[in-house]
Amino acid sequence: MLVSGCRYEPMATPRHFPTTNLSGRITLAGRPIPKGWVSLFPLGSTLGEPLLVRVNADGNYSTDKAPIGPLAVRVTLPKSDIEIIKRNDSAIASRLETVGGLKSPLRIKTKPDSINRFDVDLLLPLPTP
Repeated sequence: MLVSGCRYEPMATPRHFPTTNLSGRITLAGRPIPKGWVSLFPLGSTLGEPLLVRVNADGNYSTDKAPIGPLAVRVTLPKSDIEIIKRNDSAIASRLETVGGLKSPLRIKTKPDSINRFDVDLLLPLPTP
C-alpha cells in the first residue's frame, strides 16, 4: 500500500567538523589557576563550534575536540576569584578581565595529528593578535 503526501524527514543531525587535541596549563606568576575555563573560538575559515574546556585544580586543561586552525582563546576565572584579586591588585584583575573578555588577544593555531599545547601565564606579556 502506498500513501502519498507523507515523507519521512530525519531530524537534523549535528554537523561533524574535524577536531584535534589541545592541552595546556593556566598559571598566574607561575602558580596554577585552580579553577576556571578556557574558551576556544574558531577564526576565519576554521570550521567548528566554540568550545568550553574546564581548568582542573592543577591548572591543566585538555580536550580532543578542539577545532583545527586559528582560534581565539579566552581564559575565564570564577567571578568570586576575580573580586578577591581586585581587592589586592587591580592591575592583575584588569589583565584577567582582558583575557576573559570578548576581545582577548590570545590566539593559537591548532594542527591535525599533532600535539597542540597552549600554556598561559596571566602575568607574562600577552601575545598580540
